[in-house]
Amino acid sequence: MSTPVEQIKERLNIVDVISGYLKLEKAGINFKARCPFHNEKTPSFFVSPTRQSYHCFGCSQSGDLISFVQEMESLNFPDTLQLLAERAGIKFQKVNRQEDNEKESLSRVLSEATDYFIAELAKNNSAIEYLRKRGLTNETIKSFRLGFAPAKWQNVSQWLLERGFKENLLIQAGLIVKSKSSPSFPNGRYYDRFRNRIIFPLADQQGRIVAFSGRIFIFGESEIQEAKYINSPTTKLYDKSRILFGLDRAKIKMRQTNSCILVEGQMDLVLSHQAGFTNTVATSGTALTKEHLNTIKRLADKLIMAYDADSAGVLASVKGIELALASGLEVNIVKLPANTDPADIILKNPKQWSQEIINSKHVIDFYLAVLEDKYSDIRQLGRAIREEVYPYIRQLAFRIDQAHFIAKIANSLHLTEEAVWRDYDQALGSQSSKSSSVDKNMPEVSNQTRLEKVEENLFSLLLFLAEVNSSSSEFEFIIKELKDIYKKENNYDQKKKFYYSHRDKLLLQAEIFYANRDGQSLKKEAEDLLTELKLEILKKELLLTQTLLKKAEMSNSISSVDSLVKKCQNIAQAINKLKS
Repeated sequence: MSTPVEQIKERLNIVDVISGYLKLEKAGINFKARCPFHNEKTPSFFVSPTRQSYHCFGCSQSGDLISFVQEMESLNFPDTLQLLAERAGIKFQKVNRQEDNEKESLSRVLSEATDYFIAELAKNNSAIEYLRKRGLTNETIKSFRLGFAPAKWQNVSQWLLERGFKENLLIQAGLIVKSKSSPSFPNGRYYDRFRNRIIFPLADQQGRIVAFSGRIFIFGESEIQEAKYINSPTTKLYDKSRILFGLDRAKIKMRQTNSCILVEGQMDLVLSHQAGFTNTVATSGTALTKEHLNTIKRLADKLIMAYDADSAGVLASVKGIELALASGLEVNIVKLPANTDPADIILKNPKQWSQEIINSKHVIDFYLAVLEDKYSDIRQLGRAIREEVYPYIRQLAFRIDQAHFIAKIANSLHLTEEAVWRDYDQALGSQSSKSSSVDKNMPEVSNQTRLEKVEENLFSLLLFLAEVNSSSSEFEFIIKELKDIYKKENNYDQKKKFYYSHRDKLLLQAEIFYANRDGQSLKKEAEDLLTELKLEILKKELLLTQTLLKKAEMSNSISSVDSLVKKCQNIAQAINKLKS
């Protein structure tokens, strides 16, 4: 009987799985995309349907569909198998580990709590009327599974306890809170975290409820003395720095439009989706994090942030914008009218929200406009641009884009572009030692030497030739020459063992470079690679000999100097002969 891993691989195709996360483009018999594991502009991430594997030639990440999903979802191996088994329609029993049981129990109690909140909303006409006045339709309320937590202290806890859930589980799920001790209750007592609140269930990327956000409900909004929103605490299922509200609904449209709209409030998100902007997500109780941005970048290239230009929220978003630019996202800002939010605009006129999105400005244009409104004095404006806009320009990958904004700044400051460029370069010089926190957390690109790369290409070609059953006699010269090249160290077998241990990667690489090429072309490729390998080995030997020569000269060893000079001359002649 096949294992769960084998069953999953039999039923799921790696291209279908990865295309659920990335925008794949056809590349011969393979597919390519920009790598989700490091920041890049040109696609170097390849997926092979033939081998059911992937490999990035930039950061060297590789694997199969299981390892890919494990990386993308930040799951352990059993949880990854569970997720993929569900997608494949396979019954899969995970190892009976305590942590797995705890997560399943948390998921069950949160699902039950959601049902309870939904039922309570249906009983509360005032809460329903409030939601309708905010512009929500019955279909939206039902679709987002919105609910209501009654005002009493132990409603949801009692309801769940009566259904067999333990008090400790309710604590772990973030549904109840322990009060301070008092004379009447020396050990404290427990009460519901969410009371008299509209409940917004928060889901993970697969749509499973992991937490709640509760908005205080006072009909008419006469006076609010408590926190407007409270959210579930961090649990084994919920981490606010990773979860984006609405992502489970937004991910398909994000891929289709290659864009993501980011709003601040739960009501903003729900109404934006209702208005047709289903590529909208929101953070809950936290600023934008690198984890949020990594998730967004896997699905879209453009981030549209909806903030009021006059609000403190814009200043608080600076770090998030810097992180977003540094992660390679194009960042636009929606300038909302003062004292309004997306929910206000959509309620008044959904078409206006559409226009605001269309009119969103690139973050640099946005900040230039904000600073121009703020400073009438040209010198003050110049200093502000230097401090607040130059860092954003620095993040742009292409000089032509930088030049575009330098020209705009020159126009704002009534200076020549050359003067602004000098100031910009001078400002960058003082910041050259500073590096992006995002860059530090990106995987390093491959640091192979040219020699190692040529070796890899040769063994990749050998594997490919064996795979396509090419005539062994026609290409046996490759192995013969490699054995001759490595005879000094007698390490041909070691080299072969090392490179063949990366068989899947090399075969995928070979398919990309050598597919659809005829025998004559492949033979010429092999000859060129062998010549280049010899050259690289000679260059390495020449460099080593020159180093020894310098040491001999410093120690005044005449005989050694003469011998090493002659050796350098011989190696140089061999290099010139190969080049010719």
